[in-house]
Amino acid sequence: MNCKGFEIQRSADGQNYSSVGFVKTLGINGNSGTVLKYSFEDNNPNLAKQFYRLKQIDIDEKAKMSNVIMISGAKPAVLAFGGLYPNPAHNILNVIVNSPENNRVDLVLMELGGKIVENQSTVVGEGSNSIDIDISTLPANGYLIMIKGGKTQNALKFVKQ
Repeated sequence: MNCKGFEIQRSADGQNYSSVGFVKTLGINGNSGTVLKYSFEDNNPNLAKQFYRLKQIDIDEKAKMSNVIMISGAKPAVLAFGGLYPNPAHNILNVIVNSPENNRVDLVLMELGGKIVENQSTVVGEGSNSIDIDISTLPANGYLIMIKGGKTQNALKFVKQ
């Protein structure tokens, strides 16, 4: 309702974004009671790994941001982390998991001493997957997040503020 359009924003690091285009709404006078399909092609990506988000802008200039997705130009050879952001994090930790195929993985959050504080099982698809983890109830501290799937196991450190 009352949609003017969508600003497409790109980032190389998942934190600093710039506008790469704008798509006007297909809704009559900014409104639609049906699903509308939009597309945008980024013809000048900077790196093999890009972060994207949409800024939906209403006719009255109010705006709302979408979730962030990461797109990688190359098919991953092994199951591995593609990154974590933001780091340090407050409430939500965005985890990028790169997978060469559809796979069930476990994401294990641990204190730096090794105590497990959360274990989340999820299915990832081939390519780059963005998974949001709610860390709002964790105390401020340093943590490890480990990915386990098949024979793969690796970990990254993050800070909860």
